[in-house]
Amino acid sequence: VVDQSSGVLHLFMMSAPRGTCQMRRQVGEADCVRTYQEGERRIRYVRGRFQDGRMAFHRAGRDIPDLTANLQPPSTRFDLIGPGAGIQIANHDSPYRGSLLIPAIGRTFISDNGGRSWRMGDGRLSTASSETTLMELDDGRILRNDRVTRRFREEHPSRLLSFSETGGEHFPAFTYSILTVPDPAVQASMLRYAAGQLF
Repeated sequence: VVDQSSGVLHLFMMSAPRGTCQMRRQVGEADCVRTYQEGERRIRYVRGRFQDGRMAFHRAGRDIPDLTANLQPPSTRFDLIGPGAGIQIANHDSPYRGSLLIPAIGRTFISDNGGRSWRMGDGRLSTASSETTLMELDDGRILRNDRVTRRFREEHPSRLLSFSETGGEHFPAFTYSILTVPDPAVQASMLRYAAGQLF
């Protein structure tokens, strides 16, 4: 996500030991020799800005900061950020204006000081959700739109939606898409094109 007041890009990524993968059926394929163990999926973070027509990152390289301790619940084996992009709250009437939000499995990363520190929003969302994306609505609410995990897909084949009225700090329980938007077991993205128009 780009902070519109400073021009700084805040980029999150995941890392894991070489030779590890998510699912048992992948073991033996390509370079995978075993599945992830608890705590091995690490949350990394860098900042950057455009300089002379290119993106320059601060502290890029082997010393990329590890924010796992602050942003990952205990006993996590598999974790994922996004894949939807982060957002910055822009509503002029919102008390949360300027806050930066990053979607992750079951939770949201929040910074209200321009990325100097990050925290998890309160609560952990349903384990039925996976890949996610966020959008600020015209009325100031934050819409969270998640993919349904494999084991819940037969019972609930549509996207999972939740609406935060606290700037992403808290999302209530998911509702199933009132438009019955089908969920084909892949990620989805949302784009705010203009007032009242979401894609």
